[in-house]
Amino acid sequence: MAEIIQATWEDFRQVVISATRELTICTPYFSTEGVNHFFDHMQATPNLFFITRLSPSDWLHGISDPEALTTLLEILSEGSIITSIHIHQRLHAKAYIANDSLGLLGSANLSSGGFEKNFELMARIESEEARKAHEIIHYEASLNGRPITVSALREWVDKNKRKIIRLRPVENNEAEQLAEMQRELDNMLGFGRHTTPVKQHLSLVMGKFVEWLKKNLNLSGADVLYERYQNTGGQNLTGHFKQSYYGVSNFLLENKEHIQILSLQLNSLKSSDVFQPGKDLLDAWLEYLDIHATDKGDAYDYAILRGIIPPNLGGTRLGGGGGSSTLKRMFPLVARFIDEKGVL
Repeated sequence: MAEIIQATWEDFRQVVISATRELTICTPYFSTEGVNHFFDHMQATPNLFFITRLSPSDWLHGISDPEALTTLLEILSEGSIITSIHIHQRLHAKAYIANDSLGLLGSANLSSGGFEKNFELMARIESEEARKAHEIIHYEASLNGRPITVSALREWVDKNKRKIIRLRPVENNEAEQLAEMQRELDNMLGFGRHTTPVKQHLSLVMGKFVEWLKKNLNLSGADVLYERYQNTGGQNLTGHFKQSYYGVSNFLLENKEHIQILSLQLNSLKSSDVFQPGKDLLDAWLEYLDIHATDKGDAYDYAILRGIIPPNLGGTRLGGGGGSSTLKRMFPLVARFIDEKGVL
């Protein structure tokens, strides 16, 4: 039976020192202090399985410390410990499991916030519960995680750490500044399998959509998007508008089966509603972004797009910023625009 606790570093230490065969670490975010606690208590465990998420934005904001993690992994690899690292860009689960028999499962990241400062709850699990959690994590890593070597991680960290320092404090154009760094990471992880960038249909250049939008401000979300394009509210979301528009229009040209459905769904939305994509649409969109992650054209850059939307929409941004609601509103409106223009 699982025991619910407010986990401390001592609870984490007990898991680490109990790992005689394998230690599984599953955490989206990891601080320098978290990595140091891990290193201080790591015993002669023959195997380390580490699954996490990785993005330039997390690094820039100090949410995670890839350099500290890389140094730790290098030290462990020099010894007898076999390290296996997987990157999962939509990871949210947190778990720390010794062998497959004892673990912590809950809300705490590998950080001082997770195990010291914040109010976090964890379940102390043993035996069958620990085995099941271990099995699910390893299966998910094999299905949706991307393996990465310590040497590749070191190369990416060394190439970009000075740029990260230069970009602090964070500027408004964060996504643009980090785009090339994100593209390098995506290439390293095997995203962006599409080798030829999308060619924009001449009838779908953004200016034509803006003209259409201005004439249809009564449609749900149209007034909000038009204001963001014009920057009338001073929120500086014109760039979000541009990247979201080209992302959605290019996506719909490759996934035409969604156009009429989305266009019809617009009829049922109230003016204040923010469109919420259903599972079929979201799955298709996530697959599309994975395939085209490194695409860059004259008018769009998917590394920038991914930098302004959250992980549940295929991006890397945490918190607000307007990218999520801008993208969501685009889906039915762009579908209606394409449907009316009859470009297909």
